[in-house]
Amino acid sequence: MFCRLADGRYLFALYDESQVGGEHLVVGRIGGGRKPEETWEQCVLREVMEETGSRAVVQSSEVCFYADLDGRAEDIGVEADPRPVLISCQPPSFGSIPGGVYYNLVFWARLLDEPKPGPELDALVILDERLLRKLGRNSLALRELQQAGAEVVPARELDPDAPVTLGRSVEVLLAILDRTR
Repeated sequence: MFCRLADGRYLFALYDESQVGGEHLVVGRIGGGRKPEETWEQCVLREVMEETGSRAVVQSSEVCFYADLDGRAEDIGVEADPRPVLISCQPPSFGSIPGGVYYNLVFWARLLDEPKPGPELDALVILDERLLRKLGRNSLALRELQQAGAEVVPARELDPDAPVTLGRSVEVLLAILDRTR
């Protein structure tokens, strides 16, 4: 999910890649997998609650975009309620889909409660669009990002000097924001 707060800022998951052999923190979308018995809306509401501790409202997007493996976004006609903002083709991660790709459906969600990171996350990060774009241009150390106005809600201690970068889905969000202006 891409989560928007009432004040227009965005809420993202912050993943510590050093836990899996990386050297940086990654700003990523909030979410997980849909259970077979769930609708997409039920999945969004459950995942938001699990990862942020907040109730949410799923918001239908005016336009749905498709992003291929290269991250190029194009608008597509999707008739669904709620309508996802993004359907993206993803390479398999952590060996979960042997020999193939999978697709993410990303929805807008508006939080109803104060967010706090769930047990699967290293932290939550709240960014306004200006900071989101700044991160899209350059990596910043976590300390620099906080000094620039990002709000970080950690689940555990993070290295303040670790570089922070955008994950693929958040990079695609920037392209979507550019296209919907």
